[in-house]
Amino acid sequence: MFRDLRHSRDMKMLAIDVANRVDQIDKKIADVQQRLHELPEDVGFAERLGIEMRRDALFTEKAIALQEPARSQTKFLLTQAAELGIPVAEDEQFWEVAHGSLHERLLTTAGIDILRKSIRREVRERIDVVQSRLAIIFGTIGAITGIISLILTLNKDT
Repeated sequence: MFRDLRHSRDMKMLAIDVANRVDQIDKKIADVQQRLHELPEDVGFAERLGIEMRRDALFTEKAIALQEPARSQTKFLLTQAAELGIPVAEDEQFWEVAHGSLHERLLTTAGIDILRKSIRREVRERIDVVQSRLAIIFGTIGAITGIISLILTLNKDT
């Protein structure tokens, strides 16, 4: 539970950080696009290409920054699933390839929903088992206490 609260707080902080980074990147993109727009016609191909490549790199940087919350959420949920022994669906509809990496996969919204439901169900089942065992234990203790009380009361009367 505390890990979930800590993760929730971390996700909020990450969202703020991502928003600030995206704002900075957007300003850089606007500057680069302004430079492209203001370039004279006689500028060399290499210089124009360099500026366009810088703009494309900024768009990629922005896409990677926007995926940071999904990266964090995927890591958190996969760790929880592994600890609980929950199998993770490998269907392509639940996964997407991360920007800037051919090997990193992130959970889609549908994948996050399915995995969260599975984790909640498993945790609920484990809690139910503990609650039923505790009910048996405390019921037995109550019954034993009642029997002892009855025996003491009967012995006191005789």
